[in-house]
Amino acid sequence: MTDSDGTAFQLMLVGVAQDAGLPQVGCTCANCSAVLAGKLEAESAVSLAIIDPKGTRYWLVDATPDIRGQMALVAARFPRAQLSGILLTHAHIGHYTGLMFLGRESTNSQSMPVYASAQLCHFIRDHAPWQQLVTLGNIALHTIAPDTQTTLAEGLSFVGTHVPHRGEYSDTLAFSFHGKQDSAFYCPDIDRWSDWERDIREVVEAHTLSFLDATFFDVNELPGRDLSTIPHPLVTDTVERLAHCEKTVVLIHLNHSNALYQAGTATQWVADNGLTVGATGQSWVLE
Repeated sequence: MTDSDGTAFQLMLVGVAQDAGLPQVGCTCANCSAVLAGKLEAESAVSLAIIDPKGTRYWLVDATPDIRGQMALVAARFPRAQLSGILLTHAHIGHYTGLMFLGRESTNSQSMPVYASAQLCHFIRDHAPWQQLVTLGNIALHTIAPDTQTTLAEGLSFVGTHVPHRGEYSDTLAFSFHGKQDSAFYCPDIDRWSDWERDIREVVEAHTLSFLDATFFDVNELPGRDLSTIPHPLVTDTVERLAHCEKTVVLIHLNHSNALYQAGTATQWVADNGLTVGATGQSWVLE
């Protein structure tokens, strides 16, 4: 699932960080300090690009604050590809605020398809400044019916499934993408695997490839912060649940404090258990 002969869709990570990226504003943790010292690459908020087999169209999963650079990354590798739609998982800052660059102060797009849950569509339609994108026709909202297949292009469809996650402004969706024979599961945010009615190992084993929330490595990662107020599955828990799974598992949505940004015992432990740490520019095919 890593090479394409021009007949398959391609999936490319165009960011792997938690919403606020790496480095985070005002932070002096080891990772942020390493970036500022030029010893570690900065990272954009997590997003996935899906490019059609001809390299002429692509879709973004989530519109991040870093969308300008992410679109440029796609253009560098697929110079003929035009953005053909955006799928939104939820209304936290790293996942929808990039929509602002579709407005009249920027690209002034015309009827760009934006797929989102009914709650998120309602939020965008009814709240400034996002509602202006609708009234000016910059975006065209398409409501995702949960657990219902939607076709994006010939040979490519998706299903949105609700997952438990902080819902200040909207609910949260994970996506299953389906090609003619391969499938990919994309879940950048969820509170805990144990809070979901589905078994994450069964979900992973039902897909060819899975991109999973790996915000925090372990419970000791943010001294002075109560992680129960910002719940995410710990990498330690995810690895224990999915160790030596036969399917490809890619860890994404890494908080700026996450040990997986730098090679060491944490990254080696993940690799030894058969999982992969996502990297910007990494790509796979979806046949």
